[in-house]
Amino acid sequence: MTVTNKFRDEFIQWAVSQGSTISPLLSIKNSSLGGTGVFLSLQKLDDELDPKGHLEVMRVPKKLTVSLDSFSDMLLVPQQSYDDEILAQDMLKQSQVVVKFLSVFSESFENQVDPFVRGGVSETNILVGQIQMLVILKKIRDELTKKDAKKYGSLNESPFAKLDMVWELLDRTEVPALTVDQYYDKFFEVHKYVVREYRQRIERIRYDAIYTALGQLDEVEVDWKSFVNDDLLRKIELSVISRLLEIPERIPAQQDDTNEETGRYDKLQKHTPTTDPRTVYVDPDSTIFNSEADTSQDEKAKNPTYGFSVSSTIVPLVDFVNHSNDYLNAFFDVEPETGDVLLRLLNDKVLTLAQSAKEEVEVFIRYSDYEDTLKFAYAYGFIPRSHNVRPLFEMSIDRDFVKNYTVSSEVEGVKYEHDLGLLLKWLHVQPSVQFVLGYDSKGELIDVKMNLDENFIVFGFVKGMKYYKEGALAIVKFYSELQDDEYIEKLLELEEGDENDLIGGYDVIPYTCVYVKEEEQVNLMEIVEGIPDDEVDQLMLRFLKFFHEYATYRLEIINKALKDMSQGESIVRDYTTVERDILEVFSKIYTFAESDEAKTDLIIGSEDVDEEWLSQRLRPRTVAAEKRADLYMKYASVDEMAEGIQGLDIGQ
Repeated sequence: MTVTNKFRDEFIQWAVSQGSTISPLLSIKNSSLGGTGVFLSLQKLDDELDPKGHLEVMRVPKKLTVSLDSFSDMLLVPQQSYDDEILAQDMLKQSQVVVKFLSVFSESFENQVDPFVRGGVSETNILVGQIQMLVILKKIRDELTKKDAKKYGSLNESPFAKLDMVWELLDRTEVPALTVDQYYDKFFEVHKYVVREYRQRIERIRYDAIYTALGQLDEVEVDWKSFVNDDLLRKIELSVISRLLEIPERIPAQQDDTNEETGRYDKLQKHTPTTDPRTVYVDPDSTIFNSEADTSQDEKAKNPTYGFSVSSTIVPLVDFVNHSNDYLNAFFDVEPETGDVLLRLLNDKVLTLAQSAKEEVEVFIRYSDYEDTLKFAYAYGFIPRSHNVRPLFEMSIDRDFVKNYTVSSEVEGVKYEHDLGLLLKWLHVQPSVQFVLGYDSKGELIDVKMNLDENFIVFGFVKGMKYYKEGALAIVKFYSELQDDEYIEKLLELEEGDENDLIGGYDVIPYTCVYVKEEEQVNLMEIVEGIPDDEVDQLMLRFLKFFHEYATYRLEIINKALKDMSQGESIVRDYTTVERDILEVFSKIYTFAESDEAKTDLIIGSEDVDEEWLSQRLRPRTVAAEKRADLYMKYASVDEMAEGIQGLDIGQ
């Protein structure tokens, strides 16, 4: 993240004037990692620093932080009162513009997005839109003030304007992320199956909602269309996302109608309370932060049980601190009584550093325990290469390769053959693999492991499978609202086409399998339960052999793409290089493995799997709801439309 030194210093002075505090031990300046960093003077440290303590070195008052809750309580509601009670009728009503945006965005999302991505809109997506609106409104206020300071000066006294320095900082921040990289078109070409399409759809809906809301300003004396465009919105979005911290908010335990403890319910979603927010270190002896602490009844009465709701939050000053899981020496915390965000040192690590000859060290917090390479490239513009934790890399296998890969087998003298890609679609298995990466202290990739937990891709290689087109048509017809034969053929063609990864909504698949009895219907669970254990081991080996062949195929594409990208700073090039390194390390380990057992070591064992890794998995591509609806409308009669369109599950 880059911003000029002059403005950064002005921003720091403003934050301090607003009640923030910065320890004399700290300095904020350019980092060798790029952009700004926070540095700790080791020479000024007190020799008596408690190695078990956490020295507070920075404090940001809650009033300067921006989350969904603070936006509503401290910005939008006061702005509505200001617009209604203070401003003249013909003045810019900023709150109305923001409310219009929220209304249009919510309605558009409900009407335009396939049900399978309904979880894609999060508090972060809404918060980004809110801040985009506030940055734009600041620009409009600035333009109006230039035209007539006397007439429009009162706009700069409004609640939205109280954080103008924050909006200015976000506007000035440049993040070298994927979407603004010079080779982003190449990224779409080379890594098209990891491009999370639902993100682009939500982004488009949010942008259009912003334009619609700003359309109310036609009578305002500012041509907002001259400076508001997709590039500006994307720039602000990257700036916001790169600065967001996951801040825990204390939630008093309450009882609902079922006598279950509940947390706060904000305007977006219910947050699950937890006493172990993974982005924050807490004192295990604290009766405030730890509900499991052994406390007396009197202490419990004074310090009731609290959970935590983690909220995406902009925290000025603290967001200047860079990320590292390897060199972590500080953490951010929340003071329960005030809601102030604190930066605290991990004293023991700092004291160890103080024994070195260095005069100062950079302060590092962690943005996330789980370093998803794609997420970091998108949000922060750098590739995580920690060696104390294992970064993740989601590799989505090229669908052209999968589609054209045939699995041949012979069982009891009978020959079988099936297309891998089609079978995976019917099995509801996305052709992707999550890699868990091992780096050394120099950032060199030295080990890769496949995480196949809850990934049934190996069952695409089962022997004795045979596909029946007639069976596929019968299945689709059985589940269809419309029984027209031509429609069924077109729907099957759409389901089995190239635009989607999964064929969902059906309980059976149009295949026979030697491991499933003839009288039973074939589905994934029947195959899993029917296949012998020794055959499962062979499935693993067949899959590894397939992936080794894929690695050879994919490396040709990757190396050609890298030749087309010149040397120099490029997050797309960096990301592509990581995939190349993974494939090369995998191939090397596979090739030189001395036994089949050694080959299966490339798959991480269940005892080493972290459940949180599953949340980083890629979403599959599905057929657009609009295409299903259009096809239905084409073949349905008027009466069938009236009776069936509401019951049509266009998101299956």
